[in-house]
Amino acid sequence: KDAINLMKKYKSTGCYFNIVFFTDGGASYPSAQVDEIKKDYSTISKIHFVGLGNDSFEVFKQMASKLDGEFSAVKDGSNKSVDLVFMNLV
Repeated sequence: KDAINLMKKYKSTGCYFNIVFFTDGGASYPSAQVDEIKKDYSTISKIHFVGLGNDSFEVFKQMASKLDGEFSAVKDGSNKSVDLVFMNLV
């Protein structure tokens, strides 16, 4: 909720945000938060969803689809894999 409020605060400044969500899986789908972000997408440049571990990350895939975001998974947790994901975020 704090991130959403921050985006609203800076909406008139011309600032755009890149948002990165991380998870190890297992969370339920955050309908209210996704709907809130979708309502005011004008300050978001890109949304990235990064799954860490061996989960199927279905919730993140659903969120990425609904918010036109990008999904990446780091299965092995090695520094090299994590570095590759971060290089793609910039």
